[in-house]
Amino acid sequence: MMSFVNPAMLWFLSLVSIPIIIYIINRQRFKRIWWAAMEFLLRAMKKNRRRIRIENLLLLIIRTLIVLLAVLAVARPQIGSALLGPLARKSRNFFFLLDNSYSMGYKVGATSAFERAKKQLKAILARTVQDGDIVIFAVMNDGLENWNRFRIGGEEDRQRLKDAINETVLSHKGTNYVLALRQLFVGKKSVIERLGARKERENIVVVATDCQQCGWFKEGDLTSKEVRTVFTELIRRKVALQIIDVSAEEPINVSVDDLRLESQGTTVGLKSGVPLIATLHNRSSRQLDGTVTLMVDDMPQETRRITLPQKKATALKFECSFPDKGVHYVTVKWDADPLAVDDFRYLVVEAREKIDLLVVNGRPSPDPTEDEVVLVESALRALQEEGVGGLPVFDYEVRTVGEFEELASAGRLRNYQVILLANVPSMTVEAYENLKEFVKAGGGVLYFMGDRVDPITLNKTMCEDGKGLVPFECIDIFPKQRHPKERYQVVLDAEGHPALADIEAYATTVLDKPRVERYIRVKEEPRRDVTVLLRLTGQNRSPIVVERRLGRGSAIFVFTSASVAWNNWGCLQFLPILLYDTLYYLSSRGTTKRNYKVGESLWLSVQQEKIADTQVEVYRPGEVEPLTEELSQPKRLGAPYELLFKKSDKSGIYRIVFNPRQDRWEDYAAFNLDTEESDVARRVYAGTLKDAYPNLRVRVDRPGRGEKTTKDIAAKAEIWRTLVALVLLLLVVEMIAALVIGRKHA
Repeated sequence: MMSFVNPAMLWFLSLVSIPIIIYIINRQRFKRIWWAAMEFLLRAMKKNRRRIRIENLLLLIIRTLIVLLAVLAVARPQIGSALLGPLARKSRNFFFLLDNSYSMGYKVGATSAFERAKKQLKAILARTVQDGDIVIFAVMNDGLENWNRFRIGGEEDRQRLKDAINETVLSHKGTNYVLALRQLFVGKKSVIERLGARKERENIVVVATDCQQCGWFKEGDLTSKEVRTVFTELIRRKVALQIIDVSAEEPINVSVDDLRLESQGTTVGLKSGVPLIATLHNRSSRQLDGTVTLMVDDMPQETRRITLPQKKATALKFECSFPDKGVHYVTVKWDADPLAVDDFRYLVVEAREKIDLLVVNGRPSPDPTEDEVVLVESALRALQEEGVGGLPVFDYEVRTVGEFEELASAGRLRNYQVILLANVPSMTVEAYENLKEFVKAGGGVLYFMGDRVDPITLNKTMCEDGKGLVPFECIDIFPKQRHPKERYQVVLDAEGHPALADIEAYATTVLDKPRVERYIRVKEEPRRDVTVLLRLTGQNRSPIVVERRLGRGSAIFVFTSASVAWNNWGCLQFLPILLYDTLYYLSSRGTTKRNYKVGESLWLSVQQEKIADTQVEVYRPGEVEPLTEELSQPKRLGAPYELLFKKSDKSGIYRIVFNPRQDRWEDYAAFNLDTEESDVARRVYAGTLKDAYPNLRVRVDRPGRGEKTTKDIAAKAEIWRTLVALVLLLLVVEMIAALVIGRKHA
């Protein structure tokens, strides 16, 4: 088949008629006059008439061909290798990319898109790939998973490639086409550079995929720097890109996008129903009815019939209970649809009866109006009696500064999840170092200031030039004297932060009346491990509540008092809500991370006293035989053992068995899909890519849908240079012929 780079130039083919018109005009422009000698001349001309006519027709044909070939050369025709024959075809490098992301499991009838993709690749292998070609077969999801090189030299090589295609299985990962193409063609470590491919070989990329739009738009658009770098390299290398679209025409799919505790953490109590939020997303273009089921440890607790509106996410609230303390897993399941893998969502939580809290009172007093933590205790008792939102209650004890230092020296701080310090003026170096290690190990600290705290002393003992617990250098107590008329309002500074979830949710009412009369001013500096949660109004907008992250834990500093000495928080609901938000947040910071995305590495730390055997058995979802892993040895005396597990390429619940030979106990981890891939209706088309990159050689085929079927996408040969050479040759022939014929006629 022939095509043209400049098809508009074909209009000039009408110029071919010019030599013909001149020929016709020249034949009819002479007037006939009979005279005496004419009979003799006519007899002589009859002998040469046939020769002259042939010579004139030959010149006409040559001149017509010159015009015709000149116009075609300007139009730049392209001819496929089939027309030119096998001798004209270049040797080629084929790159077969088989998308095995989880959306390829979408079924139409009994056949998945993944099986259709395999079939199309094998069809191209049989129909297009010739002996002498090289085929790089690669599995693609969020990049190249693996690749193999095949030099096609006979039926045995073709069968090996077919076997490699057939043996590929679906993954539970998403798609990143751009990263896969980068790994193939960009940089010195790219596949094509490692192969040392000859430049004269043509490079053809065949991608069998469902054309997920999210795989191309990782950076937001097709013209981002990363995407532009890749496509510019494809254009420079003259790579032919064929995308075989095996997606369904009008897909129907619901994905469970999220499952979380309403409290945002992963710790639950045993007293009351635990509220959870499940988000289901109808990706289809029509409304769907179905059943959603909530299970705890694989036991159904609630089944609900719901209607999901088209193209929208719906949040559902459930309440569940846990039979005993320990680690449990929650599952939300939607009715089976053509893409079953995203119909599940998993959450691992730890059920506790209580959260151990140590309250350090920096100004104890028998007089309630003078005691520093009387209002804190009042709020904690309310939480202890009621229990909030399915969360464990606080089991707190109040100690003096001296008793706290004794606990720290004895190494007993790890018996608590959170430590609250109120107006603590100073502590020993040993107590501070133990407190710091407590935070690094995952503990939480909530530190209120007061009139007994000296900013200079605090800087010396706990700031450490930005390396200590105190997030910023303290300046002074402001104002020096209390002025009832000088009151500052509190405003939110970290939207969406889980440590202020309820304060943000009810900001219009909760933040309306709280006022601060005195506080400790700080020298604020931008730091990655520090977040300002609340600020004061006024010209300086001084930070008043600040989080400092250290290791696995956090310390939250409140630069005003826990009592009413410096503010009116204790007279309002603001103080109980602040305590509720921050204490539960700090208690969850140090809990073991048990919820991941597919592909992330599982990391668990276990105290030495719980380990009798360094071998651990990990059961992946749906597998009967475990994988045996080895715990890493503690880095120092008293440090925990650690487990790092990287084979997390399937979604579901992973069961981890410690001490499998004796005193065995179990833990769990949940791995969930990135459901961006679940939007199977959003596809990329050839026009989308061509609009962004006009010089890109790309085509999208949708076999079996009345459109183009998969066929040879090798580059067509441009023959304009050949045409120009023929024009020059014909010009020379025409000149010589005209001279020879002219001399004969003379």
